[in-house]
Amino acid sequence: ADRHPRSAKVAHALGSIAEKRERWPEAAEHLQQALDRGSSSAQVHTQLAQVQRRLENLEAVEQHLAQALAERGDFAPARILQARIRRDAGRVDEAVELLDGVIERDPENVSA
Repeated sequence: ADRHPRSAKVAHALGSIAEKRERWPEAAEHLQQALDRGSSSAQVHTQLAQVQRRLENLEAVEQHLAQALAERGDFAPARILQARIRRDAGRVDEAVELLDGVIERDPENVSA
């Protein structure tokens, strides 16, 4: 990322690699850089939310999921992660409602 200080794509790629290697703080840093450099997309926000969940930063998780859904309200990966968080918090009815919405929009979505 230092060699390409303005590249959102490079920052996103480095964040994805760090995430696969389970280097959560490093992944969060690179994904945030991608956002800061203009790569604001539902995918990047959802990916950063997943990393922040690993870091147990639930406030950041909710913030990035809200951004992802503001960018694309029907983005299934964001809705599924949101459902998992609700489930883990004991809010099972909300989780089921979120998953039902994903399946309603995309009946082929197996991960829901």
